[in-house]
Amino acid sequence: MKLAQLFGGRLPERTRPRLEDRYRDIIAHLCAGKSFIDVGCLWAIHGEYAFYAAENGSPRVVGFDVNEATPEFHARNTALGNRVGFIRGDLNAPSFPVQVGTFDIVFCVSVLHHMPNPVAALLQLRRVCGEAAIIGVPTIPERDLPHSAIYLPFLDPTERQKVLKALSTSVYRTGKTAEFQGGRTYVNWFWCFTPSCVKAMFKTAGFDLVDAYEYPRFGCYVLRPNDLGLPLEGAGDPGFHSHRRP
Repeated sequence: MKLAQLFGGRLPERTRPRLEDRYRDIIAHLCAGKSFIDVGCLWAIHGEYAFYAAENGSPRVVGFDVNEATPEFHARNTALGNRVGFIRGDLNAPSFPVQVGTFDIVFCVSVLHHMPNPVAALLQLRRVCGEAAIIGVPTIPERDLPHSAIYLPFLDPTERQKVLKALSTSVYRTGKTAEFQGGRTYVNWFWCFTPSCVKAMFKTAGFDLVDAYEYPRFGCYVLRPNDLGLPLEGAGDPGFHSHRRP
């Protein structure tokens, strides 16, 4: 099912927009009259997409992040009349769904690859998603085997260089080009996903894929929640405890 069927029309393609503009186009298309939460809203952008949703008709907007709101966030929020709420917390905490409540539109970009258990993180997003989710994920080219992913922590130096050469990247990233640092938790890159792996995880967590906008190193996905994925009982855990072997 495409965006046209769900939300009244797929975004028109004239020239391929930059990824950041793609996010803005989708937010503007979906958020008018809808509540909106940006999970992981701060890093380098200081709530940019939450503010954009507020400026484009969302009546209730919240930014959520593991860090304290930045001075830049506070300054822009003040200029906007404090229309964007802020909640500090951990997406993987059992309290997350109760702490934030339910939102029509859940926005979460550049977060999943920092999660030790990305399916558990997606289940948390599913728990608070009412109508649609916009998920952005760094990706790598498809491999010989479908649904492939690379787990980055504790690669030895030779293996790490082999991975970086295959991915044609040398940009410094903790846990990716540099050694894993356990004390920095979510700063680390844990995963490099192929697009097919990402889409399979969405299904596992109970999301239908509505639209996919794929770039050479990034995927932007519009999703709709369903009841076909893993059970939602238990917070932060994929739910396997509900199906113990006899």
